[in-house]
Amino acid sequence: MPAATPILLKKQSQVGLVKYMELASNSLLTSSNLRAGLRAADQAYMRENDWTKEQWQARQANKRGDPTKIQNIVVPIIMPQVESSVETQMKIFCSEFPIFSFVASPEKADIALQYNTIMQDNQKRGGWIRQLQMFFRDGFKYNLHALEATWCSEKIWTIETDTSYQGGAEGKAKELLWAGNKLKRMDMYNTFFDTRVAPAEVHIKGEFAGYVELMSRMELKRYINSLPNKLVDNINPAFNSGIGGTGDTMSSYSFYLPDINPGASFIQNPAQAFDWMSWAGIQPTNMGRVQYKNSYEVKTIYARIIPSDFEIVVPSKNTPQIWKFVVVNNTVLIYAERQTNAHDYLPIVFGQPLEDGLRFQTKSFSQNLEPFQEVSSALWNMKLASARRRLTDRGLYNPLLVRMEDINSPEPNAKIPLRSSMYGRKLEDAYHQIPFDDANSQFFVQEADAMYRYSQITSGKNNPALGQFQKGNKNNPEFETTMANANSRDQTTARFTEDQVFTPVKEIFKLNILQYQPTGQIYNTEVQGLVNIDPLTLRKTALDFKVGDGLLPAQKEIQSDELQVAFQTIQSTQQLQSGYNVVPMFSYIMKTRGLDGLNKFEKSPLQLQYEQALSSWQQVAVEAMKAGQKPPPQPQMPPQLIQELQAKAAQSQQEAATSSTPTGNAVSQTAQPSQSSQSGDINIGQGTTNA
Repeated sequence: MPAATPILLKKQSQVGLVKYMELASNSLLTSSNLRAGLRAADQAYMRENDWTKEQWQARQANKRGDPTKIQNIVVPIIMPQVESSVETQMKIFCSEFPIFSFVASPEKADIALQYNTIMQDNQKRGGWIRQLQMFFRDGFKYNLHALEATWCSEKIWTIETDTSYQGGAEGKAKELLWAGNKLKRMDMYNTFFDTRVAPAEVHIKGEFAGYVELMSRMELKRYINSLPNKLVDNINPAFNSGIGGTGDTMSSYSFYLPDINPGASFIQNPAQAFDWMSWAGIQPTNMGRVQYKNSYEVKTIYARIIPSDFEIVVPSKNTPQIWKFVVVNNTVLIYAERQTNAHDYLPIVFGQPLEDGLRFQTKSFSQNLEPFQEVSSALWNMKLASARRRLTDRGLYNPLLVRMEDINSPEPNAKIPLRSSMYGRKLEDAYHQIPFDDANSQFFVQEADAMYRYSQITSGKNNPALGQFQKGNKNNPEFETTMANANSRDQTTARFTEDQVFTPVKEIFKLNILQYQPTGQIYNTEVQGLVNIDPLTLRKTALDFKVGDGLLPAQKEIQSDELQVAFQTIQSTQQLQSGYNVVPMFSYIMKTRGLDGLNKFEKSPLQLQYEQALSSWQQVAVEAMKAGQKPPPQPQMPPQLIQELQAKAAQSQQEAATSSTPTGNAVSQTAQPSQSSQSGDINIGQGTTNA
């Protein structure tokens, strides 16, 4: 793995490192109630924090087919507003491809194309959209989220044609090595870090950060096989170890899955979900030296250590260094490597969407809405209690005259028998109805609606931002101003996230590319061709990422009325037509409106010159024929224009063929550039372009 230097350690060093990892991870359990706070936030988000006996009985009755039992309701205030904020952040950061794009001056556009092609490939290979969506949701629910940004190498497969394989009738699978940046959202239930520094500074000033994952036997084998220079002598002890190791499992920072939804389709502990030995029909005594277990806890930690403290003999052993350690089941160290990345960051970057200097005391977006959801739910449940009161009358009865079972019968048409002692008495002696006035229950709903409006004031949302209709007639400027004010808080959050998380993540990605990117060819969807990657050229040119401004794509677009006026002004003003290249400007404006690709249909200057000459000749020829004269010779298409049109036709054919090939994007970065570029390929390394 080029991003690190694996080291083989002696036993004494391994014991010290395992103990260090246990203390580092357990420090979060002993110094905080983080998991309990995360669980409470998830319960409020999923509206599963009503565990009263009455609610449980009503829910079970409804599941058994009894619709007469009215459940308590938790008014959905937190979830819709959290999801609206997540959607806004996704639009701001994930609307472009690649998500993290480079910008450069026009003379360095070919270098920026190489960078952006690499980022496109990394994004598709790593599934960044899924990771970022969960990342944003964590931030709004917990006010704490994190991303792991690392350079990884993994095996991928492609298809090649080999006439010796199946007679050429089938494609042959070929294994390749892919290397690139990976982005991974951290599960905050199973992530630990140095709490002595602010979350946004953990990657800079923190001593350690890590996480715990649950792996099956097969996945652990694959993971160990992908590690270079692992501690081979510890592989079998790792597979023999059980979850929690030999110590006290309750004191170990182990994999944790909260129990939030009682109606989930799968609620079994994932660590006990599959018995591999029973499935294989193998008894422990027949398995030789390895006693495989159902599941394994794999703990990964990035730490700043002084190697001499652990008797590790490496250069600069008395200087703080960043290392990566992997331990299985809290007991067996299987991997140790020194991180040699140029950025000198812990590769786990934390952020807080709401940061005010109080660190972990700051309430999250979700927690600020919890009181309004609870009060609104209480008011609505009062309304439902009134409905239950109307359905189930309350009264006083004499148990000597009427049986309790008959009085409380759920059958609406049930007849109530009277006991023999009732003879000679009035019915009022057996039962007395308690008066009930339901006239004021209507105000509960109005008060609940008021709580909902207060929650929108707290979150800065309005009904259109939540996808709901807003009454009132507003013209475009008024509505745009209202929506801009509603999105101002999301814009502030986006700028915070850009500075806290995405700026260091992009710096990690850029330096990883400069340090480890191999030579190869990668397909680019914008130019729809293969781009040659030249690491030497990349290292000679300094480029930077585009910084997020927190604006929604819709806020960057020209409004329809303004766009119409702009087109009319350009058409009617000769000075604007002579001062601008109108056709490229039109393609750009339409691209901002969502119609991309018009620039492919723009005519080249050579074609425009030929068409103008042809048009002039036609006019002269018509006048000459009217005068009875011989028309001048017709202008011929220049050879350069013929080559240009042929190249465009060839490129269109190649694009159609590429779009119909399923494996068109699976191009290995380890492949060497071809000596001769095919039509449609862009050879960036040599600075030439074949249209």
